Amino acid sequence: MNNAYDSMQKRLDGIRDAVTNVAKGYFTGVYLCGPRGTCKTWTVEETLKSLGWQGNYDPHNGGGITDGGLLELLWQNDANHLDRHLLLDDCGELFTPKYARARQYLLKALGGKGGSTRYIPYISAKDERTVEFRRGIFIISNIPLARHDDKVLGALRDRVTVLHHEPSDAELVALMRHHSQQAIDGLEPEELAKIVDYLESIYATHDLRPSLRDFFLKAIPVYRACKAGDSRHPWGDRLKADITMRTVLPDCPTRAEQVAYKQRVAVAIGKQHKHLKDRLRAWEEATGDGQASLYRHLRNARIK
Repeated sequence: MNNAYDSMQKRLDGIRDAVTNVAKGYFTGVYLCGPRGTCKTWTVEETLKSLGWQGNYDPHNGGGITDGGLLELLWQNDANHLDRHLLLDDCGELFTPKYARARQYLLKALGGKGGSTRYIPYISAKDERTVEFRRGIFIISNIPLARHDDKVLGALRDRVTVLHHEPSDAELVALMRHHSQQAIDGLEPEELAKIVDYLESIYATHDLRPSLRDFFLKAIPVYRACKAGDSRHPWGDRLKADITMRTVLPDCPTRAEQVAYKQRVAVAIGKQHKHLKDRLRAWEEATGDGQASLYRHLRNARIK
C-alpha cells in the first residue's frame, strides 16, 4: 500500500504545486482534468485554504454556465470589485463548440503574465464594459484531453498549466486506507477499514473505478445511519446497490450515450425496486432527473 500511497501523493503534489503557482501569481490559471472521484476539487480547495485564500476565491460548481454567466463571474471578481480567484468546477464543457463566445472570454482572462491585469472588452446592444481581471482561474473538468479539439487544447497549453490527473485503482484505494487510519465522523479506524475492504471487493467484482466520493460521501454516511438504527437494510446491501447502479457512463458523454446510460439505470431500478417511492429515490440519486424522465425510460423498457 505504501508504494501506491506515495505515488498518489506525488500526483496530488503536482496539483498542489500548480495551484500554489497560480495563487501566488506566477501563472494565470490551471486546467485540471481527470475522472470523477479522484480528489481533484478537494486538493485544489485544500491547497487554496492552506495558502490563506479561504473566502478569497469564488467557487462555481456545475456545468451549463452561459456566455453571459461567465462574463458576470469575471466581472464580479475583477480588480475593481471582489478581486478574487475564480474556481470553475465541472466546467470542461466551456471548451466545446457550443460555448465559443464564453471560451473567448476565458482565454482572454487567461492570457498575459501571471499577476498582470487582463482586459476583456464586452459590447452588446444594451451594455458596454471592460472586465479587468488579474487573479487566477482554476478549471476542473471530467472531460479527457483527447475529447478536446487540437486548436482548443493548443490555446489552453499556450496560456495555462494543463494537468491530466488519472490515478490508478491501487492509488485511490491506498488513499482511502490512509484516511481510514484515523476516526472520521464518529467511526473508528477498524470500522473504516471494514468499509474500505467492502468497497474494494465491490470495485473488483463489478469492474468499477474506485472513487473517493464513494468512501466519504456514500459509504461513511450509510454506515453511520445503519449503526444508529436509521436504516431498514444492512449498510453493505445499500452501498452495493448504490455503487453498482453506477453503470459505465463515459466522461463527457454524447447525447446518445446519456440516453443509453439512463435506460440501463431505469431497467436496473425497475427490477430492483417495486414501489414508486423507492424507484424515484434511486433514480434521482443515480441520474439527477425527475419523475417524468423515469416514467419515460420505464415505459420504453416496458416495465410497469
